[in-house]
Amino acid sequence: FLEVKRQLKDRFGELDEEIIIYMLEELFYVLARKKEVQKVIQTDNEITLYFSNNISSKINGSVLLTRLFKISQNFNVMYLNGMLKITLLLKNLDRHFIYYLVEMMDIIE
Repeated sequence: FLEVKRQLKDRFGELDEEIIIYMLEELFYVLARKKEVQKVIQTDNEITLYFSNNISSKINGSVLLTRLFKISQNFNVMYLNGMLKITLLLKNLDRHFIYYLVEMMDIIE
């Protein structure tokens, strides 16, 4: 992502925030498939991701929570029927929520 962003900036100048958000959304969809996200539910107040049992069983919840809180205190983590459920509360975020989601996906192993 960063390399593509740099190349676009070199060719076309400073990128519009809408373009960056679009690029991050596309990256998120790729990462979500790779990290076996089973379902994404978005409301006005939050976004919740449900991960497959396969991925969920491999994740250390306390390590994940520590890493998520370094990104934002707006994350909540829960295991539900063997599935990891991560919720991002949308109130009081400093930037568009997609930045947080992409950063979150980078720490899911």
